[in-house]
Amino acid sequence: MDVKKAVEAAKAHVMNVLGAELSDVPTTQEVWFDSKKREWCITLGILRGTSPVAGLRLPEYKTVRLKETDGSLVSIRSREYSRV
Repeated sequence: MDVKKAVEAAKAHVMNVLGAELSDVPTTQEVWFDSKKREWCITLGILRGTSPVAGLRLPEYKTVRLKETDGSLVSIRSREYSRV
């Protein structure tokens, strides 16, 4: 699976799981390949009305992990905001 297909698959998985809650299309933030686990890791920014930051229109970040072989979903996890 190449990087473009991995990003498309990650967005499709997030839309499938959280679609009813989203107020916009997920945006790609980071992409990397975990060579030890043979998984694509894609961080997406999402906006949804139930978010604690919804009034500020700040995105939440979700990291989606996909198997390299077939793009199947391994996990969708919340990515914490980094403190500056």
